[in-house]
Formats: sequence, structure tokens, C-alpha cells
Amino acid sequence: MMERSQGFENIRDMGSRFLPFSAPSGQTSLRKPLVGECDKHGPWMKELRGEDGIVRVIPSCGKCIRESRSGALLGRAGIPLRFREKTFENFELTSHIPQINAFRMAKDYAATFNEASMVGKCLVFTGNTGTGKTHLACAIANELLRQGKSALFVRAYEVLRTIRDTWKSGEKTELAVIREFVAPDLLILDEVGVQYGSESERIELFKVVNGRYDEVKPMIMLSNLAITRLLEYLGERIYDRLLDAGGRVVTFDWKSWRSINSEKILGMEG
Repeated sequence: MMERSQGFENIRDMGSRFLPFSAPSGQTSLRKPLVGECDKHGPWMKELRGEDGIVRVIPSCGKCIRESRSGALLGRAGIPLRFREKTFENFELTSHIPQINAFRMAKDYAATFNEASMVGKCLVFTGNTGTGKTHLACAIANELLRQGKSALFVRAYEVLRTIRDTWKSGEKTELAVIREFVAPDLLILDEVGVQYGSESERIELFKVVNGRYDEVKPMIMLSNLAITRLLEYLGERIYDRLLDAGGRVVTFDWKSWRSINSEKILGMEG
């Protein structure tokens, strides 16, 4: 018999260990744990003993549960269909050093997101169109979604429109809408700077940025504007909050992939 004081380990090799259970007499009995078979992922433990000593039944394959949860999160993340499968693995890297550095920074941000979320560290991707800003931002989001974290992808004009709609309709208050943009673990704000650049726009964007800043929530901002023009558009109050806690500006100054591919096609046809 095994003494209770020795504790019980989680089973790593399903066929070589036994899971202890309490017998009616108060003694400890040993029997093989129940193992399920998943068509997709193979064997999975149907019973696990927690640190409290209670044996819990696992209703289905743990990997399937996590994939289902990740799929549900993706459905609420607002990531455009074109970018839902974007990962670091399918990003087209070249030998261009600035692009490699941008890629490494994005990948490191995803890998260390727990640390970033503790201080609210933000990223700003700025520069030319078609250079991979949205791909890398969505690769970060997709990685976090696979980990069970929440992310929201939204364009700046959608934020402004959603906030302004509350002024005409009584369905939601402005504060409730802003809280929806503050709630996710990560917010990706795309197409910043294509609006008019009015003071009203700055005020509404500030409410969202400042709300996340107060709650120590990271965000990624994407813009095609050069950094000087982006600073002018955002204003110092927003820009300073984005760069607080080690926030970084990443400049995507290389040629558009779309134009490169078009040139290749034209060259082949010529």
C-alpha cells in the first residue's frame, strides 16, 4: 500500500503507472487509470487527481477542448478572413535586415506576452503598405488565441463609428463601448491615420488608448503614415502612452510585397 503522505504524481506514461484512488474503507487502492482514445490526437487521460486529492473526470480530449476554445475566441477576435491563418511560419522573410528585425521583434513580443501584459507594453507598426504589418500583428494575435488569451482586431474608423453610434442610439452607452475595446488581452488597432485627423477623432481614440493604459492592457497600432505624421495625427498624449513601459515603434520601410509580386508577373509575361 502507498502512504497518503507520499502524494500522487500525474501520470506521464499511461501504460506504466497507476493512479491511486481512495477505497471505501479509507485505504488506498491502486488500479489503472481510465484512458480515452481521440481520433485526432490519440490517447488522453479521462481521470486526473488534483492537488486536493480529488479525482476528476475529463469529459473529452484536452487538446480538442483547447482547440474548440481557441476557435471560439477567434470567432470573437474580428480578425479578417484573409489573415486568420497568418502565422510566423508562413511569413515571407527575405535577407533585408530591417524586415528580419521587425519579424524577430513581433515573434519575441508574442513569446513574452505574459511579461508585456504585466506592464502594458505596446507596439506601433508604421510604414509602407503591403510590407507585412497586418500579417505580423495577426500572427501575434493568432498565437495568443491558441494559448487561450483574448484578442481583438479592429480598424480605427470602426472604433470611431461604434463610439459615435452611441450618440444616436440608446442601445449602448459610450462608456460600455469603450469598455469592450479595453476588455481583450490584446487590441490591434489598424488603419490609424486614414481618417480626417480632427480633434474629435483624437479625443475618441484617446479614450480607448487611455482606457487600456489605465488597465495595463497592451495594444498594437498599425499605420501607413510615417512616424512624424503619425505623431502629428495622434497627438502627444496618445503617443506617449503607447511608448510607455518599453513600447516600441517598428518601421516597415521596405518595398510592398504586392508590388514585388506584380513586377515578377509582368517580368515573366514580358
